Amino acid sequence: MQPISISLGDFADANYTRWAVLWQDGKRALFVIPHENPIVSAFGEKRVFYRSHLYYKAGKKKVVPLKPLMTAPKAIERKLPQAWDEPQTKYPLVLDGLENVILIDCDYCVKDGRVSEVVEEAKERIPTYWDISYSGSGQHALAFTELDRLCGRKQLSFQVGDDPREKIELFVGHPAVITNRHDVLRPLANCDGELLQWVAELESRFINVGESGGGYRYTVFAADGFQPWLMSHRYSGNFPGPTKRRILELIWNTPGYSYRDGYKPFYEAEVAKQFHMTPQQLSRDVRSLESNGWLFREHRIRKSGMWAVDIKLNVEEADLVNQFTRSEDGEVDSGKSA
Repeated sequence: MQPISISLGDFADANYTRWAVLWQDGKRALFVIPHENPIVSAFGEKRVFYRSHLYYKAGKKKVVPLKPLMTAPKAIERKLPQAWDEPQTKYPLVLDGLENVILIDCDYCVKDGRVSEVVEEAKERIPTYWDISYSGSGQHALAFTELDRLCGRKQLSFQVGDDPREKIELFVGHPAVITNRHDVLRPLANCDGELLQWVAELESRFINVGESGGGYRYTVFAADGFQPWLMSHRYSGNFPGPTKRRILELIWNTPGYSYRDGYKPFYEAEVAKQFHMTPQQLSRDVRSLESNGWLFREHRIRKSGMWAVDIKLNVEEADLVNQFTRSEDGEVDSGKSA
């Protein structure tokens, strides 16, 4: 039997093409063809993808990278409890941080099913691929770039709404979770010209809550604040012994603490050598400190492809913290935080 008409389906969807077929006997069929993910197709057989395990512990999101780096097909085919593009999957696909890719992360921009005006404008002005975030409350874009920095920095963050969580963040060389929930289905493109003009307008309209101009913002804890924090901290469980106190003091006294939302790199092999202990012993002590509420940990893959741990101390007393802006040539301006 021959079809008498073939047309696009009645329902538009960024994730599928829908074809409606009308047959001679009056029967109608609808064929749904999924679109290929532009990010997956853009990198072909390059080993720049991995799967991760996402879970929550004590209200904090934990992301554990599942090594090694693979091609997209290999990573997608990994036998894990959930598919990479299943809604709210705990095993999403991640594109590794690449120096020639910019990530635009629009957090909490979707409210009551409506996207904020500033993000809708961005989708028109930045002609690259846009998707819907893992939570559904935000949107992302990925674009190729020849820039190594934006306004002299690897990361920019603008608060664009009354809710402090409503932000537009831009990252050069940052990992990105691939949701396969298309919003604007375009190939990845180089948008450097459009980006620079748009970022200049964002800087004139909104508060930049990211790194300060001319360098990097460090949060340096006053050395004499460690003991008061240690004695007043509302820990759960046992008070740390001498070795664990030394670990906490090392983290306290290390500058560069405001790296990535307060997390800083923690090089276990180097610290273990400094303390004359094995990395396994150090890891056990750090996990114990986390379980007793002294610090938070995150796992991630660095640009080198190596698995690593980032740590943030559980510091709540604002008067123990001094803010420093350290420029790349080493000059320091200091000022008391609010």
